[in-house]
Amino acid sequence: MPKPVYMIVSESGSIDRQSNSLSIFGIVDMLEIKIKERLEGDELPTAPLLKLFISACWRIDESEYGVDYESEMLLDIPGGDDAQSLFSDTVQFKKPFHRFNARIEGPAILTVPGDLTVTNRVRKAGTKKWLSQSYSLVVQVNRSAPDNDPQLAESKN
Repeated sequence: MPKPVYMIVSESGSIDRQSNSLSIFGIVDMLEIKIKERLEGDELPTAPLLKLFISACWRIDESEYGVDYESEMLLDIPGGDDAQSLFSDTVQFKKPFHRFNARIEGPAILTVPGDLTVTNRVRKAGTKKWLSQSYSLVVQVNRSAPDNDPQLAESKN
């Protein structure tokens, strides 16, 4: 059965096409989301951009090369109901180590503090028991008053 080796979340990553070497840039352990409150009639604010690279590595014995395994990468956000699938796939391990990589790029939909957890799981095709590894980030949400808030103006005087 596959064994988890590591899981990492970073700002970005790159995989060399010839050597398959992985380079990780800016390991992330905390996300700070800044939300500016708005007054009635204000335009909706633009959500901050979330850009993450996720890599999960598994090791397998040579005796299991060529066996079909199902894999799934899940994202569980604070305040969310259920974890969302980033991808699912069926693969065959052909080397001792196999990485599953995913990129998240888009507006940050994080509005409450808590843990954002990414889980990668694998199982032999046709079985029910998953093997999992997870990586959690602390999400901090900082709210600021609108620019034309009278209380903010008073505090500046």
